[in-house]
Amino acid sequence: MVETIADNPHPQGSRAEAKLDRAHRRRNVLHSRLALLVVVTLGVGFGLGQLQFVNDLSTLAVALGMLIAGSLALWFAWSVIARPITRLADQLDSLTLDQRQTQIRELPTDRADEVGRMARAVRTLAVSRIRDYYDARQLRRTLDDRVTTATKKAVSTLSKLAMRDALTELGNRRFLDAHLPGLIEASRESDTDLLCVMIDMDNFKQVNDNLGHNKGDELLVLLADLIRSSIRHHEDLAIRLGGDEFVLFLPGASLKRAAELTQHIRTLYRQQATSLLGPGFQIDLSVGAASLQDEGCRDGEELMEQADQHLYQAKRAGKGITWTMHGQAAA
Repeated sequence: MVETIADNPHPQGSRAEAKLDRAHRRRNVLHSRLALLVVVTLGVGFGLGQLQFVNDLSTLAVALGMLIAGSLALWFAWSVIARPITRLADQLDSLTLDQRQTQIRELPTDRADEVGRMARAVRTLAVSRIRDYYDARQLRRTLDDRVTTATKKAVSTLSKLAMRDALTELGNRRFLDAHLPGLIEASRESDTDLLCVMIDMDNFKQVNDNLGHNKGDELLVLLADLIRSSIRHHEDLAIRLGGDEFVLFLPGASLKRAAELTQHIRTLYRQQATSLLGPGFQIDLSVGAASLQDEGCRDGEELMEQADQHLYQAKRAGKGITWTMHGQAAA
């Protein structure tokens, strides 16, 4: 009988060693039994041989009695001593050969002699070994779960950081590349327009050269916050392309709506930038806006190119204005 804690397969190497060891033990047991059979056979043969020379029935009875007593003594020695010790050895071998051993064999732990003491000690060792194995396995599972959770969080955080501009926390070019095709497709399927608005900060280099890049960064963050608070959060898309250039995508909007939005942002920007930098700087925004439908753009890149051309026209016209395919938009 075997007391089972849990079933676990042997490792490849340990399983082969355990099978070989069990085969050796079975062979030893077979040899012992064969030896016992030989002894019994010799005893019987010896007893029968004595019948040729001994006619006395009492002598025959004594010979048979000695034969039976010897056989019983051998059987007793095997059952009471050899077999329990073999079981103890098997249990110890299983703990040694198999690091994941989870079975406790039937051991003579109820005996009061030295064999019983050995059996109880072996069983205590086996239980301790099995508990250590399960504790280690549970610890490994816990650590694996924590590592997996931490890895997923790190990957998610890195993915978000890779899609965001570190300074302004607006989307970056990678974010734009991931979302612009969807905006174009949605616009075509719903037969609605999509506006692209390019925004460039006028005289930004003057701020960096005179007040330093830290002050220039503050100005970039200021404009990003104004854009973020002015657009529709779940519909419009705001991107910092790099440097002092930003781009907005406004699904379903008109050129008039784009002009009104940029004028609102421009007014707040002038006021707050002047407070931030002080007098002496010509702070303003130049804007170019393009329509996906009105200008017949084939894709997002072509739409951005059209808006960039209009931005260039706004710069040439004197800065601080919004330019569309129809020319300067009304303030």
